[in-house]
Amino acid sequence: KKMRTFFSRSLLFIFLTVAVSSCEINSSCGACTDELRIATVSVTDQNQSPIALDDFQVINLQTNENITADLSAEELLDAQQNGRYPILDDSQIGASDAISIQFQGFLDGTQVITEEYLITADCCNHIESVVGNQNIILQ
Repeated sequence: KKMRTFFSRSLLFIFLTVAVSSCEINSSCGACTDELRIATVSVTDQNQSPIALDDFQVINLQTNENITADLSAEELLDAQQNGRYPILDDSQIGASDAISIQFQGFLDGTQVITEEYLITADCCNHIESVVGNQNIILQ
């Protein structure tokens, strides 16, 4: 009986040690939140007035896939009025991952913007950094 108690306690100790150490490994990321981060670009003229693009596309440069956000009519109108367009959100990138994308903006059926970005995510799957021109000024 002593041996079984010792064995049970040893197993419990090992289990708790593994459980605590696995929590410590994951806690290096800190407390993850449910917030949704969206990377955007601003499109203005030389006077800082917003530019209402007729259309825009976001292309994943690794896969050539069109990953443009599916905006409602109201969201698109808001983007056009503010000249601020979404290029990627947390749901489109993996934890601790990076993605290369291209933003394409159109006016009167003509592509007037072509900008490339490298976007990284932290271990909580939130957009962490955006490398590229996020303040586009059209002449």
